[in-house]
Amino acid sequence: MANPWLTDVQGTEVLPLITSDDPVIRVEAGPGTGQTFGPIRRVQMLLHPAGSNLPVTP
Repeated sequence: MANPWLTDVQGTEVLPLITSDDPVIRVEAGPGTGQTFGPIRRVQMLLHPAGSNLPVTP
């Protein structure tokens, strides 16, 4: 699977949050709209070898 961070993503609203190259993002959303799901998948994309592959530093 090339992009595991996009597995089970439904709709188009959360895609820009997950795939954005912006260094800082802000999430304003109501309950149940993906304000936790999206950032978790973004971190997965940033750290995944097939994604941005950013180094993990302590």
